[in-house]
Amino acid sequence: MGRFPARTLRLGSDDEALACCEDFDRVARTGRWTSRDGRTDYLDALGSVRVPALQVVSERDRFECVPECGERFVACCAGPTEVVRVARGDGESDPPSHMGLVTGRRVRGAWERVEAWMRRAPVSRLDVPRRSGRSSPG
Repeated sequence: MGRFPARTLRLGSDDEALACCEDFDRVARTGRWTSRDGRTDYLDALGSVRVPALQVVSERDRFECVPECGERFVACCAGPTEVVRVARGDGESDPPSHMGLVTGRRVRGAWERVEAWMRRAPVSRLDVPRRSGRSSPG
């Protein structure tokens, strides 16, 4: 097919390119998450991430991002990290699926937790745009 038919399989909103599928295949066969040319080990590179990182996972996601795997992934970052683990949807509904975290109607509570985290996250000097050196009008 030249692509992964995510829409047809109802596993996402966009089909994945063949190159992306080949990357997943390489990781599954070798157990190493590297760039195509093998020069960059992405898992090791997570250790250089020093900005705050948030991982949102759902108890119902047992295929695309199992909660325990998502927690281990973000723990590899060097900066402050936090995990929002969604055990129930709004109104005590079942937890959302992987895509339901983004597209579901009963996940407002989870997004409120994301917003609260964003408001608490420290701003790094790297996050602030550089000034051009020109003085501001006014």
